[in-house]
Amino acid sequence: MYDPYSATEVQANLDATPEAWKDLYETFSIKFLNSTEYFDGSQLCAHARREGLWEPHHHNCWVSMITSLAKKGYMEKLPGTTPGTAGHSHNNNVGKWRSLIYKP
Repeated sequence: MYDPYSATEVQANLDATPEAWKDLYETFSIKFLNSTEYFDGSQLCAHARREGLWEPHHHNCWVSMITSLAKKGYMEKLPGTTPGTAGHSHNNNVGKWRSLIYKP
């Protein structure tokens, strides 16, 4: 069964994503994470879109980049899910997160 959250799929999406897109996503995400402590994954993606980031080559790049930011120590996953607030979710439930670089 296909699992877009598996380590193999996440890495495959990251490898196929152009560096310029990843760099901009990370830049926009750090700006968001500095100003927002608790959020759902759809809010982070919506922020990047508002900042001008174009759609990636595959929609699973969004979740792959969220996973990448967590691995880099910018944020941590909280237990459970929540209804997405910004759309673009297959099942309308998205992960809850906490910024580790939030600056009140």
